[in-house]
Amino acid sequence: MEKLIVWFRCMGRMRFFIPVGLFLLAAGVLILVTSPKEYAETTAVVTRCEQEPYDPEEGESYEVWFEYTVDGRKYENSFGARAREMRPGEEMQIYYDPAKPESVTNSKHGGVIAVVLLVLGTAALGFACWQATRAYKELKSE
Repeated sequence: MEKLIVWFRCMGRMRFFIPVGLFLLAAGVLILVTSPKEYAETTAVVTRCEQEPYDPEEGESYEVWFEYTVDGRKYENSFGARAREMRPGEEMQIYYDPAKPESVTNSKHGGVIAVVLLVLGTAALGFACWQATRAYKELKSE
């Protein structure tokens, strides 16, 4: 039991990197699972744009309402916190879920972030395992 306590004290940074690695891996998997990779692209037409209350940290932002058509049916939706003002009639690219066309996003780039999180999480867990092995060898040599 005493050796286990000494080993736990020798782990040092490992106690930090295990939860960080697990968190990064979980975040990466969550982003991959919820990523809109199957979404289809279409063109939407802006119907109105309103400036949101000014936030000194965020700067100016706008809520943009738009219409788009999928399989002959019109949908209306909005994006908040847009960085620039858009005029009614202006076109923009959006992505919608073919199984649920009212679900839209303005980006399909979640995959890169997910891969970075997965790599960082794996590296953190690898480092933690290396630290544990080193602590075990030090303990065994005593």
